[in-house]
Amino acid sequence: MDLKDLFKQINQKNNNNDSSVAQEDNDINLLNDRLTSPEPATYAPPANNELQDFSRFTQEQTSHNNDLSFSSLKQTGLNKNPSFSLDTKSNTVKINDNQPEMGGIIPTKEQDFFAPPSGMHDLGLSPISVQDLLLKCLFYQSTGTGKDLANQIRLPLHSIVDPMLMKLTEEKFLEVTSTTGLGGFNKNYRLTSSGYNRAENVLKSSNYVGPAPVALADYIEAVTQHYGELNFSEEDLRKAYKDLVLSEKTIDEIGPAITSGKSLFMYGPAGTGKTSVAERITRCYATTIKVPYAIQVQGVPMRFFDYFQHKPIDKTVQAGTFPALKADQDNRWIEVQRPCIIVGPEFNIASADLQYDPEGPSYQFPSSIKANGGVFVIDDFGRQKEQPETLLNRWIIPLEKQKDILSLKTGQQITVPFKVFAVFSTNLDPKKLIDDAFLRRLAYKIKIDFPSLETYCQIFANEAEKANIKWEDADLEYLIQTHYSKAGRPLRACDPRDIFARATDTCRFKKVKAPFKLTKELIDKACNSYFVGA
Repeated sequence: MDLKDLFKQINQKNNNNDSSVAQEDNDINLLNDRLTSPEPATYAPPANNELQDFSRFTQEQTSHNNDLSFSSLKQTGLNKNPSFSLDTKSNTVKINDNQPEMGGIIPTKEQDFFAPPSGMHDLGLSPISVQDLLLKCLFYQSTGTGKDLANQIRLPLHSIVDPMLMKLTEEKFLEVTSTTGLGGFNKNYRLTSSGYNRAENVLKSSNYVGPAPVALADYIEAVTQHYGELNFSEEDLRKAYKDLVLSEKTIDEIGPAITSGKSLFMYGPAGTGKTSVAERITRCYATTIKVPYAIQVQGVPMRFFDYFQHKPIDKTVQAGTFPALKADQDNRWIEVQRPCIIVGPEFNIASADLQYDPEGPSYQFPSSIKANGGVFVIDDFGRQKEQPETLLNRWIIPLEKQKDILSLKTGQQITVPFKVFAVFSTNLDPKKLIDDAFLRRLAYKIKIDFPSLETYCQIFANEAEKANIKWEDADLEYLIQTHYSKAGRPLRACDPRDIFARATDTCRFKKVKAPFKLTKELIDKACNSYFVGA
């Protein structure tokens, strides 16, 4: 087949593809906010002048006192709130601890692993660790309300945070500077001198401030019992790679490898699309997972969630911000897409262990563990400082056992799940890189080679459309003959994208209006700045 016939086929194929409310006053607003939270209310709100007796609150009320005036509630019209249990015999109303959300009842931890904690017994943490976290929050922000602090550490206000704040106040670590809201339930706290000293001492062992951590045992259970298997169909696979032009041979090889959930060794020349293939693997999976913001290990909170490596399902979440608190779930966990974490030549043996920052001091989990439930890619394998055998030897046992051992600076060790699909990608000769004994330990080996002429032309057409650049058959023929055939240069899958990027830069510099038109001159300029010795 000559080039002209090939162009006609590609253009025909492309043509076929183208055809294919507001509250009445602030008191009622605050009341509703109080009633729709998942915890029991501490104070009952005054409704209006007719309900003055209803607004007499005493400081003796605690978070366990949920009794409200039935008649007062009825007069306000808020007795229709499904969070109430009405007792007509005693003329009392009680706020339910587990209140319905979206027409359902909030589950317990026994019913749903990710259900909201109803008290300290559900956290897997000591009361001291939660108190210390609250003190550290106030150390950095001077003052804060109970509601603000609950939002920061992602724990229920009334069943956990309020009692902790009351305890710290009683022990003279905190003091109340002011009260706002109905009944004065919204207190503003600050550290006393004793509280400041305690927070300062706690910060010497860990400067972590943020959402309350989950227990290591809970994280292990989440990964091993609740992350599920990575199941997908051939249709899912093709949809995941629809923006790449892959041969049927490659599709047939990748599918079983990913299905195995074990390991994959990808090799082939540079620029053939190995990284692009690897980073799209998680697109095959329709399911999501939940990861903790932090994990408590040996009494020390260690950061886990990484905004730049985990992609939250809630698109409103930005770096340093949190999604809105939800009454029906444990807000110490955040829902994310299954991760695909890629490391390169900078990766070394030390990177695979807990990352300790003595300046903090603080710990952070390694990228390999953050990839649990998804894909972990070691790109440019063989270009790291350590020998390939050393790096590969580091992963063989964890891959087989689906467990890894991490070390603290004290010498203590912990065992954590290592439930990832590991991909090793290289453009070096595998036989010169590692011996056959090591290669046999890797489940699948796939070569990603230079594209055929037909595949290259299809990639060129796709990238031209993405770049909004018009072209003719003669332009593509000129590019191939001049900058590939005559130059003795192989066709690479990454070239069209990069050539069009440089052509676009040239057009913008020259103030050419889009859509841009490809010319021989533009092709030469783009290639001369892209290829070495062009």
